[in-house]
Amino acid sequence: MKREETIKLATYIINAINNKKMIPSNLFKSISSIISNDPGPTYKIFLEIWKNSNKGDNRSIDYPLLLSRGFNNDITTEEQLSTYLPEEKILINKDIFRNNLKGIDLLNIDNLEQKRLIDVLNRESIGLSNNDVLLYYNLLKINQITKSESSTTTNSERDYATELLKLTTKNFNLIPTNVKKINGGKEIDESEIIKYLNDSINKKKLNPQVLAICLGYKNSKFINFFIDFLTFVSKQRGEDPQDVFCYAGLYILLNGANQSQLSNLNIISNVEAFINDRIGRVRSIYYVTILFVHTYNLVLAAQVYEISNKFNSISLDQRLKLEKLYSSDTRRKMLVTNAFNIASRKISAYKNESIEVLNTYKKFKGVKLDIITAKDLFEYNYSK
Repeated sequence: MKREETIKLATYIINAINNKKMIPSNLFKSISSIISNDPGPTYKIFLEIWKNSNKGDNRSIDYPLLLSRGFNNDITTEEQLSTYLPEEKILINKDIFRNNLKGIDLLNIDNLEQKRLIDVLNRESIGLSNNDVLLYYNLLKINQITKSESSTTTNSERDYATELLKLTTKNFNLIPTNVKKINGGKEIDESEIIKYLNDSINKKKLNPQVLAICLGYKNSKFINFFIDFLTFVSKQRGEDPQDVFCYAGLYILLNGANQSQLSNLNIISNVEAFINDRIGRVRSIYYVTILFVHTYNLVLAAQVYEISNKFNSISLDQRLKLEKLYSSDTRRKMLVTNAFNIASRKISAYKNESIEVLNTYKKFKGVKLDIITAKDLFEYNYSK
């Protein structure tokens, strides 16, 4: 390799590392172009090696990888840790949390045991504030919720995939005319969407009950919040929100689909990029808005679903105690705070856009003081 080519290759790799996040497929394509006049065969070699070495982890070649600085007990000080990204702190403390919470059902432990666990995590964690520990603990708890299934009904009793598609089509107006407008004139095969959703449900990659709540099942509050928020951001720019609605609907249904699954759907590359968190040609502010509100709704709905399920499975005297507990505004605000904190962390890498989105959220929060009420928790049985 000539010196100029070596410099070009080294520069590209170093810049990719300093970006903190990289997408493997983009990295391999660029390197193939630098080192070969015919990059196609070279890229295929990368793909084959990736496939063979990645069988256990099953990582997607098109998903971003976070590059962490790591942690060394001998040389990294607490002061230095204060400058670390939240994602890096999670990686540093991953094993500590995993070892202490291994085998524990976070959904069914009592308050004393929960307090003991959080105290242990506060003592043993590295570089985390008490608030960070509580946030990451709640994130793990919510992850258990979203993967759990209702004790009173099974996924096979309802055609969740069709139900989710119908709710999304209705709320985001995903009619063929609108979809073709953003998808290069091509229709998307709905049967393939249903096939993908069924696969995700069977593999427990998504909780259909929680997603159904987000999309308006029995309670329109969550989806109304999503639509109103997205409409407000669109109209600030004098733009018709309908195109953004289509992107949002497809993102909610298909985010997480791999390249093979997306290729069956007849989706053009720009839309595919958006669905896979690579944004594509969509304004970044719309992507960050969708990411924030969808994460916020998922976390909030997961908590509502858990409390509602518990309420519908306990005795009358226990129901009265639970109702009394969540009659407190402070207690219900904790649910909202959990959702806000996790959604905010999700968009923290997008500095300018996240500031605008969070400012918009503050305006909406002031108007929607009843974002979660006792009615949301106890009047509906979301499992049926």
